[in-house]
Amino acid sequence: MAPTIRPAEARDIDCLLAIYRPADDLAAELLPGFFKPAAGYERPRTEIEAQLADADALVLVAEDARGVIGLLMAALRESPPWAGFVRRCYVEVVDLAVDAAARREGVGRLLMDAAEAWARERGADSVDLTVVEGNAPALALYENLGYRMRSHRMWKRLDR
Repeated sequence: MAPTIRPAEARDIDCLLAIYRPADDLAAELLPGFFKPAAGYERPRTEIEAQLADADALVLVAEDARGVIGLLMAALRESPPWAGFVRRCYVEVVDLAVDAAARREGVGRLLMDAAEAWARERGADSVDLTVVEGNAPALALYENLGYRMRSHRMWKRLDR
């Protein structure tokens, strides 16, 4: 049976934190200069509580008989009000994570479909997201959903 996608609630926070831990570890492994491994910090509950209370934020869970097996966090954004930018409203997917036991079951696709529907309801003209270099499964999912590379974000560590 397909998982149910629904808005997250305060009662889901412990499950969300558990799903975040391996995702945080992967981010730290792929970009250690940017992200801390889950063992090195505790993701504050208050961050999730703030997202749940934000009318311009979307926090979804995927659940089935096993419980909560996935999450998606997104936010409604607008382009900067600078003269050179085309004014646009878009949704940024900030986090998508699926429990390891539920991967390759279509959970990520269902969560992204729900995020796209939410974006349309709010008048957004696109859904934007960032994929950490080296996260091939995520990149494959997004490409299969029709997402395309728009730019490369680069960085350089400075010696001090």
